[in-house]
Amino acid sequence: LVTFEVLVRRFALDAVIPDSLGRLIHFLDVGGVPTPEAAGVESILAGLRETITDDDQLLATACSLFDGLLRSCEMRSGNHEQNGRSSAE
Repeated sequence: LVTFEVLVRRFALDAVIPDSLGRLIHFLDVGGVPTPEAAGVESILAGLRETITDDDQLLATACSLFDGLLRSCEMRSGNHEQNGRSSAE
């Protein structure tokens, strides 16, 4: 398990974190089976590390990237909210 997976289990977030995001983060952390997004995300993260020298700014920017990935994974899984309503409603 990678740290992300431990935290998801520890805080009982299994139901709200899409499996596809977990697989992507696992691959980015330790390798294994790549996801379709993996190469692009790796490239973006490498570019961010090269262009942003301030650690706090880098963290904030990377967090925004992963927030966007979470939303994308939610939309693909049909588990997102639109206008305050779940797509399952």
